Amino acid sequence: MVGENKNLTKKNRNVFKNSRILSFLLFIADWIYKKIGVSIAAFIFTGYENCEKIYEKSFFYKIFQGYEPSAVKNSVKKIKRFIVVRCEKSVVINFIKNFADNILAANLFTIGMFFMSFGFYSSVMYLLKIFILNKPETKLIDLIGGVVLIVFSVLLCLNKKTSLYDALYGSIICNALFFKFLRFPEKREKSFEDLIEKNTNTSMKDINIVCFLIGMVLGILTYVIMSPIGAVLIVCAVIAGIVGLYTVLCYPEAGFFALLFAAPFLPAGNLVLTGAAPCILISICYFLKLIRGKRTFKFEIFDLFVLMFCIVLLFGGLVSVSKTGSIKPALVYLCFTLIYFTGVNIIRSKEMIQRAVIILVFSGFLIALYGIYQNYFGVSDTTWQDTDMFSNITSRVISTLGNPNVLGEYLIMIIPIAVSAVFIANQIKGRIAYIIYTLCGAVCLIFTWSRGSWLGFIGACLILFVIINRKAIVAYIAMIFLVPFVPIVMPTLAQRFTSIGNIGDSSTSYRLSIWQAVIKMIRHYFFEGIGVGTPAFQLVYPEYSLAGIEDAPHSHSLYLQTLTESGIVGFIVLLLVIFFFIQYCFTGIKKSEDKYISLSIAGGLCGIIGFLINGFTDYAWYNYRVYLIFWLIVAVTVAVCRFSLKNNSGANSMYKT
Repeated sequence: MVGENKNLTKKNRNVFKNSRILSFLLFIADWIYKKIGVSIAAFIFTGYENCEKIYEKSFFYKIFQGYEPSAVKNSVKKIKRFIVVRCEKSVVINFIKNFADNILAANLFTIGMFFMSFGFYSSVMYLLKIFILNKPETKLIDLIGGVVLIVFSVLLCLNKKTSLYDALYGSIICNALFFKFLRFPEKREKSFEDLIEKNTNTSMKDINIVCFLIGMVLGILTYVIMSPIGAVLIVCAVIAGIVGLYTVLCYPEAGFFALLFAAPFLPAGNLVLTGAAPCILISICYFLKLIRGKRTFKFEIFDLFVLMFCIVLLFGGLVSVSKTGSIKPALVYLCFTLIYFTGVNIIRSKEMIQRAVIILVFSGFLIALYGIYQNYFGVSDTTWQDTDMFSNITSRVISTLGNPNVLGEYLIMIIPIAVSAVFIANQIKGRIAYIIYTLCGAVCLIFTWSRGSWLGFIGACLILFVIINRKAIVAYIAMIFLVPFVPIVMPTLAQRFTSIGNIGDSSTSYRLSIWQAVIKMIRHYFFEGIGVGTPAFQLVYPEYSLAGIEDAPHSHSLYLQTLTESGIVGFIVLLLVIFFFIQYCFTGIKKSEDKYISLSIAGGLCGIIGFLINGFTDYAWYNYRVYLIFWLIVAVTVAVCRFSLKNNSGANSMYKT
């Protein structure tokens, strides 16, 4: 029986192998692939190294990296020495270091005393409000929080000989998250080990009493200031912030990886504090490491055009029709763009590349999972859809990003990275995990019902699968014959997709009306632009708007918005950034002989291409978080390209078959 099954399988394989139709399709695929490989376009888009050689002979290279006269060199050395000495003697930096060391070296018993005191007295305050002061508005969660803290403190007090650092390092979950995943530096200094020895092996009676008293005072203050849970969260956030600040000072890479993970979760209300501040901090810490000779900095031709784009943003903030309204958005955009220069120099090994891919994909998986949850258990919201035309769509998911279109634009940058990870995973467990991540992302993308994002995703996948395997062209040809069956299998999806371009849809007609007005604006501000940000746009747009469409925050097109805000110069700079990014990526793919590296580049490249395709129908940079994530992914992808060109030579093995 087994022999018969083997013969049947072998026979089926021979049928497919000897199929004339399949052979013809494979011949067509190979012919197309070879024609593309020898075309002028291929020569242009894989010629980054030639452009880099020209750049290295230019005046700009001498300014940024290649030219350092003796007088300038001596001055730079003096400046570096001055900064290093000032930092080493800095009261703030030393306070942060000492505070972080003492917290990490603290005995768990000491920490337990604080939480026990706080939990006990906050619970007493709750009972006082209920039974003596008769305040019915008091929440039961306050009492539950206090009791939980008491139980938690008892567990901590049982570990008298363990420091907080040893507990974190010894925990499987915390060790994997902080030390292996985010690469927080291990503390092996003798002074720190002596501090742990002192805290765990000597009597800490006085410190325990102080911690107990602090907990008591904070617990009593919950009577008038805030809930116990809120107070604990603030205390823990302050402590974690100082420890995290010290960690980033010692190891900026940890901060970058943390930002890579946290970017889509950042609160939208105060991105200046939660987004721009971390970018500035990580960049400053990396700069301090750089001037001490502990890090390197490379500035290539692609970086030159990114810098030009930064200058355009700054100019658009300073010279604007809205004198004050454009400064803040321009500075935020500038901070988020400048993190590119730090990130591209931080990632310098294959291990870091693997970690960045895992972080991006896992973060995207959590976002997608939350979006799927919203679809089935969240509150229905039809704010972003035409209910008359699409009555069968009950809601559109937004996850943490506040808008279904923005969520879709985020997912089309992440899903191609997850798809490429499926093909480069070494173990079956990893491959299954990446498949699950990819499917969750794709399902969540469907539930956004964002047609522009769907178009971008399709474009990204068409390019990605051809890079992975040229035989994908055969699959594309075969899929053409399956298109008529899509409305039968997925009618709602087909109806939504085929409505693209239908001016009867309120969303489409709304965009067309805005584009007509924006084109009139561009004619008047063609060279200089109106300035960066929503305030400038909303100041000028009503003068050119059509009747009934007077209120619009942006132009709903990445390219029209750039042309409107920054003029023709800014638009050209953006096109050059896009061109050199695509050229760099294809050059890196072609040169790499490492499948992991080449497909990592392909995933990042196709994610950005999908985003740029979506940019024809929406202005995703209106959302600061998506703008930050865009440059983070660009930084990671370009860093992988640098690694590819630095460590490999010759044609990519994928192009040889």
